[in-house]
Amino acid sequence: MRSILRTLLMSATFVAAGATVSLAPSPVWAAGPNSEEIWFGTGQDSLEVDEEGKLTEAGAKTKANEIDRIPGTEDWELKLHARLGKYAAEGPIYTEFYQTVQGKEYIVYRHEDADYDGSRLYTTVITLEGNIGFNKDREYRVQIVQNNGTKDLIMARGKVKLIDTGREAPEEEGEDEGEEEGEEEEEAEAEAGEEEEEEEGGEGGSGEAPPPIEDTPAKKKGCTVASGGALDVGVSGLAILLLAAASRRRRRD
Repeated sequence: MRSILRTLLMSATFVAAGATVSLAPSPVWAAGPNSEEIWFGTGQDSLEVDEEGKLTEAGAKTKANEIDRIPGTEDWELKLHARLGKYAAEGPIYTEFYQTVQGKEYIVYRHEDADYDGSRLYTTVITLEGNIGFNKDREYRVQIVQNNGTKDLIMARGKVKLIDTGREAPEEEGEDEGEEEGEEEEEAEAEAGEEEEEEEGGEGGSGEAPPPIEDTPAKKKGCTVASGGALDVGVSGLAILLLAAASRRRRRD
């Protein structure tokens, strides 16, 4: 009797342990979307995956249902990670975006990925451009489809909302350095120009043009060449000689 009870208790223990193990969620499964489910993230840095294509712990924390607009543009950079259905196969795969307007659903955009390798874990980045029908504060139904040769099969589904929080683009260090260097060059050129002006002003006194040089009469043997100089003296001397000669003649007479 005791051996039978012992056997029953051991069997129950193994069954309970097996039930515990079977009910415990797989850490890999919990870190990513369920089958045929899509997760969304803002930008390429979101939804980080490892070498096997599985979401990392940090990547899983960036999951979001609202995607913010790219600063300074009218577009959204959407990253998605999905666990596709079991019928997914290598070949072209499509991501479709639908919007409901006045009770009717319309397709807005269909993105093709011709290089899909058939893996059930699928990650890609898609730019949603404002000029093709995407708008802020709108929700879109998203589905990933693949054609099996006869019809489109839906591999995964999800919903995402586009928003605009008005965030600004981060300033690049290279641009800041270039602006600072340009300002330094301008300051150096301005200082050099001021130094050149000071040097020119010092060499020429006040920097004004020197006064014109006045012509001074040339002198030759004590006589001036200008009017009233040698010409006047010559005429006076002739008159004196004539007067002297006239006085001599008078005396003789």
